[in-house]
Amino acid sequence: SDRYVILSANGDGITLILEMMQVLNKMHSTHDWRPRRSLIFCVSLVPLDVCPQTLSDFLRRKVVAYVAIHGHFLQADRYVTLPGSDVVQSIAIEAIKTSESNLTRNQIHHDQNLRLHGVSLMQMVSQTIWRLSESIIMKWEPRYFNETVNKVLESIDKFPSTIGMTLHVRIWNDLILDLDRALLCPDKSFHSKTDLAILRKLSVESTSDTLNYLDNMIKCYEDAIQVLQE
Repeated sequence: SDRYVILSANGDGITLILEMMQVLNKMHSTHDWRPRRSLIFCVSLVPLDVCPQTLSDFLRRKVVAYVAIHGHFLQADRYVTLPGSDVVQSIAIEAIKTSESNLTRNQIHHDQNLRLHGVSLMQMVSQTIWRLSESIIMKWEPRYFNETVNKVLESIDKFPSTIGMTLHVRIWNDLILDLDRALLCPDKSFHSKTDLAILRKLSVESTSDTLNYLDNMIKCYEDAIQVLQE
C-alpha cells in the first residue's frame, strides 16, 4: 500500500515549496515521473505548524516522514536545524553534502546573495524529499546516532555529580538555617532570647531578671554549639 512523505512550510518556506512543485510537475509531465511514495505538500499562512492537526488518523499511520520548513530561511545569516529521527536526519545530512558539492568555493565564500542562499536550501530540501520518496531502502548512518547517544551518556555521567553538589549545598543551607534559629532562639511569642538590647534594658531595671535572661542566653548558645558540632 502507499506511504506518504509530507513537506510542510510557512513563511519563506512556501516559496520553496511552490518552486519545488513546479519542478516536480514538469518532471511528471515531461518524463512521466511518479514517486515511489506519494508526496503531500502542506502550506500554512500562520507562524505555527498546523498541518499535523489537519491529518486524519488513517493518513498519520501511512506517513513515512514529515519534513517541516518554518520561519524566514532566506536570510543569509540563518542556520538550519535538523530535529527528527536518526533515519531522517541521516538522509537530510547526506542531502546537505550533495548540495554543498554542487556549489563552487567562490560561491560559498561570497554567499551574501539571498537568492543563492534560497537555492542552497532548495537543493537540500529537494534532495531530502527525493531520497525519502524514492529510496527503496533508506540509508541510516549510525555515526550520527552514536554521536547523539554519546552526548546523552555524557550528560547522564555528569548528572550524579550535579545531584551530589546540589545535595551538598542544600545540607549546608539547612545547617545555616538551623544555626540562625539557634542563635535567634525565639520564645513562645517569637521574641529573641539573645537580644542584647533587651539584656541592656534588664541590667538597668532588675538584677534577677538580668541573671535569668543571661542563663537563657547561655542555653541558646549551647544549642548553637551543638548545631555546629553536628
